[in-house]
Amino acid sequence: MQDLHQNLDQELLVCFQQYSSLEEIRKELFKNLNSGLYYLSQARFQMGRRSHILNPLSLGNDLVASQRIKINQEEQISLQDQEELENQEKITSPKMILSRFGSTRTPRSLNNSQKSFQETLKVIVKLGEKQIELDKQIKRINSLKKKIVKEKK
Repeated sequence: MQDLHQNLDQELLVCFQQYSSLEEIRKELFKNLNSGLYYLSQARFQMGRRSHILNPLSLGNDLVASQRIKINQEEQISLQDQEELENQEKITSPKMILSRFGSTRTPRSLNNSQKSFQETLKVIVKLGEKQIELDKQIKRINSLKKKIVKEKK
């Protein structure tokens, strides 16, 4: 009985540590999202009359994702490059490069925005991995609680 309580205490400590690291990753995620949106609005301001180009609704369906988030059967999350996905699925679609959209040259802040959003994808993967670890930890804690309750009866 005492061993179960010690194991439960250790599992709870690990769970709290994972939760605090999860909060740090969330802060990083919001920081990247905020900087990406800031740079995007800065690019729209710098483009003036041409800012309608950067309106997400006016970009159309020509844009292709550079990376996609993939979850495999073992519940592992990873980023997969779009080129790899196209090679696997043999998709052929035109690619649009935002820095050369139409006949206009876009400002540097748009490239900074794109980099921030790409970093956000990496952070989302880290966040997903941590969340899966935390869920497994909570399952272990719940099973230990059930064992303790059974032994008390």
